[in-house]
Amino acid sequence: IESHEEAIEIYVEAINDADVDKMEKIMPSYLNDPSLPAEKILDEMQNVTINKYDIITVTELNDSEIISLQDEIKLATTKTANIKGAVTVKVRFYGTTLNASGQSVEKNGQVELVFIKIKDNWLLETESYKAPDIK
Repeated sequence: IESHEEAIEIYVEAINDADVDKMEKIMPSYLNDPSLPAEKILDEMQNVTINKYDIITVTELNDSEIISLQDEIKLATTKTANIKGAVTVKVRFYGTTLNASGQSVEKNGQVELVFIKIKDNWLLETESYKAPDIK
């Protein structure tokens, strides 16, 4: 996964297809079981279809922020993540979800996703992940 943009594409496709395998492609290898966060994300986003999205801002993390992120990962997983780069990407989603009566309702949302570069892959940083705030 050569860029955070490509990782966002995979994230959106995985949500739209409710595809755990696809979501696992952007999960870091230091996780003991990458399917757990992948399934959790898809559960939180079930019945949501993302029709389009805009990247609002991309902010590079500085060295001390990366070190602190590596420390968080080490605490959570007991593994050392050799992060070569990291960005916080603020994304606005435009989509639909099903209401209680099964009708499709337009929903928009915003989220800050942190992507980390490990080896040559851009991956979703799961420790800081929060589901999009969809209204």
